[in-house]
Order: sequence, then C-alpha cells, then structure tokens
Amino acid sequence: GVRMLAEAAKHYSVPFVVISGMYKLSPVYPSGKDVFNDMASPSTIISFAELDKICKDNPHGVDVLNPSLDYIPPETVSLYLTNFGVHNPSYIYRLLAEYYNLTDYTFSSKYDEDLMLLKDIMDLPAVEAVAALDCFLESNPSFDINQSI
Repeated sequence: GVRMLAEAAKHYSVPFVVISGMYKLSPVYPSGKDVFNDMASPSTIISFAELDKICKDNPHGVDVLNPSLDYIPPETVSLYLTNFGVHNPSYIYRLLAEYYNLTDYTFSSKYDEDLMLLKDIMDLPAVEAVAALDCFLESNPSFDINQSI
C-alpha cells in the first residue's frame, strides 16, 4: 500500500507528495482510521502456489498484507497537489474548511437532531413525555419516524 511508501519516505527523509482531488481529503473519519485500512486478497500480488512454497520453507509461516485502501498519516506528507493547486500540509485544514460545510464534519441533519430530541423526550417521566411529544409533533408536522436517511 501507499502508506508503507509514505512511512519509508519519512524514515529516509525523502519528500512524499500526494496528488489528489479535494473530494478524497476528508475532515473526519467515517468509522475511525482503521476503516481505511481495508485488506484485499493477497492473490493479486502473489499466487497461492508461490505462497505455499514459501510457507513450506518457513515453519513460522508468512503474512501477506495487501491493503486496498490506506489511511495516510498527514505527518508523512511533504506536499499536497490538489485540483486547487499545490499546498503545504499545514494549509490543508484551511482548504478543508473552505471546501466542506460544518455539517459535513458532524454528519448530522435536522432529522438526526429531531431523533436526539425525541430520545430526550422519551427519558422524561410519562406525563411530561406526552406533553413534550405533543409539542414536538405540533412544531414538526412533517416529521416521520420511518423516514429513510
């Protein structure tokens, strides 16, 4: 994967340049950094016959990692070349702020906020919950609990 190249470049003090469209730079991780380290079958880089031969010669076995997506740590990047020009890593946060809206960072929507409010209402004592739910539904007549996101 590219991450190994980036870390090797940093180790040997070789500049590492990333060429990417801004849409590939994300202000947040959808499910954490590890979701980007998706592994593919090793068969695309070594055949099972070759691997079997290597394993027979090595009693401890061999691990073959073949990442299909990589998270590249920002500290390994020397320069970014994007569709908006060439930028130092320290400037990327400004580009992300211009390119993405605040709701892109939080992944929340009006529907999500309504669900959080409903959860709080359901935690109230029964009499208060009924009154608060009536008030909520009056102020949000189009709210549908079965809405798909």
